[in-house]
Amino acid sequence: PFVLFLSFPYLIHKGITILCTLLKAFPKHKIHAAIIILLIIAAAIIIPGIFNKKEKMTITIDKEKYHAIEQKTKIKPEKYIEKKINDININDIK
Repeated sequence: PFVLFLSFPYLIHKGITILCTLLKAFPKHKIHAAIIILLIIAAAIIIPGIFNKKEKMTITIDKEKYHAIEQKTKIKPEKYIEKKINDININDIK
């Protein structure tokens, strides 16, 4: 997964380069249509990241607690902790 993450920008750059090379052979109106399509695709990739309302958080717990939660709840501790955090009523926090 890490290698794929590093090569993703390269693949996007390579794809855009190939697309631009192909677009040079088309008439002007087709180039404008292709640019609009590229803008729509770019917006579809970028906009969800902008409006993402979740924040990532990393926590550290002991292995014993991790396994205890796993045994008692029969679900992954990550899901259990996420559910507990989502169940917190913001109005109760002082």
